[in-house]
Amino acid sequence: MQRRLRLGLMALKYALRVREQLAALDEILALAAEVPEMQAVVWVKIIETYRAVDESALDVAWRKHMPKLDVENASLIAKKWFAEGKAEGKAETLLRLLGRRFGEVSPRYRDAISAATIEDLDTWLDRAIDAMSIESVFVPVAH
Repeated sequence: MQRRLRLGLMALKYALRVREQLAALDEILALAAEVPEMQAVVWVKIIETYRAVDESALDVAWRKHMPKLDVENASLIAKKWFAEGKAEGKAETLLRLLGRRFGEVSPRYRDAISAATIEDLDTWLDRAIDAMSIESVFVPVAH
């Protein structure tokens, strides 16, 4: 039970820490290997939210820690890459729009954009069109 909790909390913690995701991946997956009932959940979390983890890092981690995972997980990785491309496109569009409307975009907002979900990016894009300030674009999004 304690390993499950630790694994879940660790996976969630680094979902929001884009700059630390790659460094934490090995530790998270080593722990996931010890908690088989949570492996699929952890993989989905990493695939959906860990933007700093690219295809090659996932492949290396997969082979090292989860060599027995089935082909279904490969399709999850493919879905991640598709979603990643979609999110990157929206993030680039948002950064361009914000730059045109409000000037240089601060690192604080760049980090928020790089860690955002597609839903958040869509909301911020809609707001950026007629926002009076960059701050009003980033009012917390209710899920």
